[in-house]
Amino acid sequence: MVMIARSCSTLLSVCLCVASVLPSFGSEAGENPSPNPAQLWALAEAIEGDRRRAQELSDAWRQEQALLQSQAEIYRSSLELAEQRQRQLSERTQRLRAQAEAAEQRREAAAEGLKAWQQAVEALETALQQLAQGSLQPADGAEPSADLLAAWRASLARLEQYERQSRHITTHLRSGRGPDGGTQVVEVLSIGHAAAWWRSLDGEQAGLAWMADGALQLRPLSGSAQAQILRAFRIRRSALPPQFLALPLPPAQEPQP
Repeated sequence: MVMIARSCSTLLSVCLCVASVLPSFGSEAGENPSPNPAQLWALAEAIEGDRRRAQELSDAWRQEQALLQSQAEIYRSSLELAEQRQRQLSERTQRLRAQAEAAEQRREAAAEGLKAWQQAVEALETALQQLAQGSLQPADGAEPSADLLAAWRASLARLEQYERQSRHITTHLRSGRGPDGGTQVVEVLSIGHAAAWWRSLDGEQAGLAWMADGALQLRPLSGSAQAQILRAFRIRRSALPPQFLALPLPPAQEPQP
């Protein structure tokens, strides 16, 4: 800008010089003076030189302006890319933090569920020991009936059987028969041969399962019983932490599937 101003100032000086020279030609040569060609050529060359320098300065300024604009655009793009990477890093950090918190919650829930399960097993073992060591002798000293003793022994034997077979929990697909006689393929959760429950493949229905007449019988349940069975399947698939559930028992007519 300073150099352009200087060039313009030089050009103005040259013009003033021309204006001052031309009248002198008239005063020295009379009314119709003849300009000196050498002076005119020198003046024209000076003007042309100043014009070229001004054009060169203008071109250089435009190139400098284009270069500065290009550098500004590169800086702006780099800044936008850095901001985008910063946002991605922040989002990833938040996702990792949320995953870590969820994993910690699942771990705590699993630990609490395992503790509750252990307490329930200990309570059941204590109750079984008390039943095995106790008696049904009434307070008045009368002898219990044979039917009562038989029912008590059968219940105790069944509880012991459930305890032994509860160590063999499996899930598999089976074809069963519903109350209407129709056949459907369901997912069966069985505890050894002691008890079994079923869930439809879409996870919408659940109920009791047992063997009768050589076929797997399916009895749909609803309400809280159905909810407990569905929860047991989710626990089996590790979708929920372990916990103690009170599931309904199917009829013990034949060995379970």
